[in-house]
Parts: sequence; C-alpha cells; structure tokens
Amino acid sequence: MSSGLYKSLPLEPNATRMVRLLPDKEKNAEIEGELFTYDLTEVEGKKHLYEALSYVWSGDQEGGAEKRKEIKLLRHTVPITANLHAALVNLRDHQIESVLWVDAICINQNDLDEKNKQIPLMRTIYAQANRVIIWLGEAFQDGDKALETIRDLAERKAMSGKGADTKLSRSNRESCLKLLQRKWFRRIWVLQEAGVARSIEIMCGSVQINGYTFCEGLSQIEIPSLLRLIHPVLYLIRGAQFRPRNASRLRGSLYIGELIGLAADDPTSPGLQPDYNLPWHQVFHNTIQYILSGEGSVETFPDKETAIIHTKCWILGCVYPVEGAAENNRQKLMILFNDSPESAIFESAWGSEWMIQASTESVERVIPVSEQVLKAAVGSIGHAAPLILETLLRYQDNFQVTEEVVKVVAANMGFAGPSILEQLFKYQDNIPITEEVIEAAAGNKGYDGSKILEMLLSIKTIYQLLKRLLKPRQGMRGMDL
Repeated sequence: MSSGLYKSLPLEPNATRMVRLLPDKEKNAEIEGELFTYDLTEVEGKKHLYEALSYVWSGDQEGGAEKRKEIKLLRHTVPITANLHAALVNLRDHQIESVLWVDAICINQNDLDEKNKQIPLMRTIYAQANRVIIWLGEAFQDGDKALETIRDLAERKAMSGKGADTKLSRSNRESCLKLLQRKWFRRIWVLQEAGVARSIEIMCGSVQINGYTFCEGLSQIEIPSLLRLIHPVLYLIRGAQFRPRNASRLRGSLYIGELIGLAADDPTSPGLQPDYNLPWHQVFHNTIQYILSGEGSVETFPDKETAIIHTKCWILGCVYPVEGAAENNRQKLMILFNDSPESAIFESAWGSEWMIQASTESVERVIPVSEQVLKAAVGSIGHAAPLILETLLRYQDNFQVTEEVVKVVAANMGFAGPSILEQLFKYQDNIPITEEVIEAAAGNKGYDGSKILEMLLSIKTIYQLLKRLLKPRQGMRGMDL
C-alpha cells in the first residue's frame, strides 16, 4: 500500500514531492521510480530542472476511467489510471532518469489536509517547471499522425516564410479534428496549467512537438468547425490570461479547489484558500466574496448552483460594436460610456477602444439582459442611456417589459427619460401603465418629469380608447365595427 510511502516523506511549507522516473530499455517493463521531497523556493541565478505533467486522469478511450494500473515507488505499489500509466511509459527514457511532478503521484490523494496545502502551490509548480508536458493520450484514432501533420504544417510555413497550403486530405482533417476534441482541451484547470508554463511540449503517443510549433501548425488549418477550438488553444499556450471554459459541472469542492490554486495571483494569500472539507455551496460563496473583494453580501444554497448577490455597482456603459473575432485571435471592442462621473474616470484611464483575446463565443452574444440589467439601464441619467438601452434590446428578442421597469423610467430625473420611454414603447407596444407607474411619474422632480407623466397619460388614454373601440358592443355582435 502507498500510505506508508507518503508518511515517510512529510512535507514542509513551500515544498512538494517529485518522482524520479527510472529508465528501462524495455518499453513494456514495469514502471519504477523514486519519490522524494523538493523545495520550491526560487534560487537566484538557477532554474528548476523538473518537468510537470498536464493530463486528464481518465483519458479518452472507452472505459479509461475504470482501468487501473500500478507502478512501483521505493518498493511501494501505487495505483494510477491507465491514461497516466501510458504517459509514463512514453516519457520514460531507456538510459536517463527523468524528474517529474505528477499530481496523482506526488500528492497523497487520500489526505485532504495535504491536498488543501498542495493545491495552492500548483500554480508555482507549473510556472517554475523547466517544461510542462501536455499529454493528450495514446495514439488511437491517428492522434499521433495528427500531431505530425500539425508539425509538418508549421515547418512548411517556416521554410516558405508564409502560410502553407492547407488543403489537407480528408483523413488528416478528421484526425486533427478528433485530436482537438480530446478531453484535455475541455478541462479548465488543465488548461490553466499550460497557461502559466515557461515552456510547453505537446505529446500524443510517442510523438512530441513543442508548444510554439503546435500553435503555428494549428494556425494553418482552415477548418471552420475547428476555429472555436483553435483560438483558445493558441492564446492559452502562448501564455495568455485565464479564460472561462467548458468545465464539468462544478458540483464538488474538488474542481473549485483546483481552480483556486491555479488562478490565485498570490498562492500564499489568506483571502482564498482551497479546503476540501467545505461543502460545495460554501466554496461557491467564498469564491464570489473573494471576486467581489468582500463587498456586499452573498447567499448560496446546498442544492442549487445559484447565488444571490446584494451589492452596489455602477453602469459604466456598454460594449457596442465587436470587430475581428477571428482576426489574430483578438477582438476589438468599442465601449460606449455613459455620462456619469465614474464612467469618466474609467474612460480616461482605459479609453473607448479595447483589444482583448478572442473568446470562443462572440461578446455580443453573451450579454445577459435580465430585468435587473434593464432597470439599471433605463434608470441611467446619462445622455448615452438611450443608446445603451437600444444595444441591450437588440440582443434580446423576447424580453417582457415589466411594470417595475416602467416605474424606473417614470422616476428617471435625467434628460434622456422621455427618449427611454419612447424606446420601450417602440419595443413593446403594450407596456404596463399602472397607478403605481403614474404615481412614480407624478413624483418625478426632474426637468422632464412632467413630460414623462404627459407621455404616460397619453399612452394610457390611447390604450383605453382602443380597448373601448375594439370591444364588441352589446347587441351588435356579428356586425362590422
């Protein structure tokens, strides 16, 4: 059993374990290695020479999650997944020892306290590694050939000094597509491991290429169905910032704990530390509070993936046009700021044109237009408020303008109040005008408060008139009105 192995190698603060992978000339020989403690402290003028493995535990082949293998470490038998075993087989040299950091081996997976202490160090471990090796899995479905195709495209581009002829054969196109659909590309914490790496090697089966070559080769593949996958991969491996990706359901502290350790700017900061003993909803609560810097209050629930956040914020403006989503992996955003003092500060500091990494999804398509968002927009007193409202409604085809929204407009004391009301009427010709709405307008002491009240009364009068005209009169049923 492996419990005695880990007890014999206790960990000090800022330390982890490394595995020394012993060589063997026989590829199918039993995997043997040695586990030892390692100090992660930076030494001036020297670099760390270990390599860190980035992989998924279960692999992509059917039944991969259930298959188990064993390795020998200091005469102890340690169970590992079949996918990790395959990685070690392909990484093992026939003559020279390798020093690796592998989470499933170097961290005692049965010790929650140890995991809570080691997870925050993972960002440092991957960032300081001499090389991060991304293991995509074994060479099934021509995965190794796909990697060779990508390398060939990169080499042809380097030799010609321009884009290569990307007319791939059908089989090569399919193998590249299948390679980029492997599980590694769909796991948040695994992607971030590569995002902090100094040097990257991509590996499938026995084929290896470096990260830069991988990016260059992928940039030459013109397959529309791959564009959504290629962009985040390119920006990721070139060291870009963390982006939301398609994660498994965040139902356990495990996934959040992995992300916390990797995404934290300062792993030693007490503000957000992973704790595997906490229930899911408490981890969710702590994470939101950390993002909000402790402002406001957060309420989460044991049986729901939902949080209620009570806080104050400013509507600074909106994203208006979005250009170049597929151009050099970047998007240009035009920001339309409103006239508030807070917006002026941000506009002065940031400008109105932002260039960001291209997302896997258009920014325009992810603007959530809820009742709360709409109320904030219609309540804005800036001159840009009507344009902000127009932009929001443009991407929401079936939003119902509620009484609460109309009440906010009725009480708007800015110069744009009448224009906002007119826009809502154009968007929905039967907006609710209740007594409470009229009362809100009557209490509006703004310059255009009386105009808003007049508009609402006129619209309400028209509604009532139409209602009477369209209502069939008693005794006249069947007659044309």
